[in-house]
Amino acid sequence: MKLLKALIVGFLVLGAMYVFFAKVLVNSPTDTAEKYRKMKSDMDWIVGRGGRAVFSKDNERGSAALIIRSIDARSVDERLLNAYRDAFISRGWNVVGSNEKEISFCKDGGRAALSLVPEWFPEKQIDIYGLSMEYNSGTVMNCRR
Repeated sequence: MKLLKALIVGFLVLGAMYVFFAKVLVNSPTDTAEKYRKMKSDMDWIVGRGGRAVFSKDNERGSAALIIRSIDARSVDERLLNAYRDAFISRGWNVVGSNEKEISFCKDGGRAALSLVPEWFPEKQIDIYGLSMEYNSGTVMNCRR
């Protein structure tokens, strides 16, 4: 009976170790710097379609990268939003979700979002449209689906 309990506990420990190594460590991105450079190039190209950027944040640390651009809503019209969407697609981003507020994209494990509705930006006291790109273990898992 003790041997059976020891075997069961041993299998449970091995199972937990497998889950940790297979699901957690393997999904931790190691190519973040390369993905960040590609995403930054894509973002700069997309924002280059027009609009006035009023806020910019770029962050690449370890196994995660984040790029945010806020565009003054007064410089954006329907034509420019379509140009942004088309620019994402032309740079290889695939549409994975869309609703009246946002379009979501995936590319090489990274996730991007284009807001279709302006949001209030209190720091500048203006409405803005947001463009964002992120890459981390969560986006890698979600963009595989």
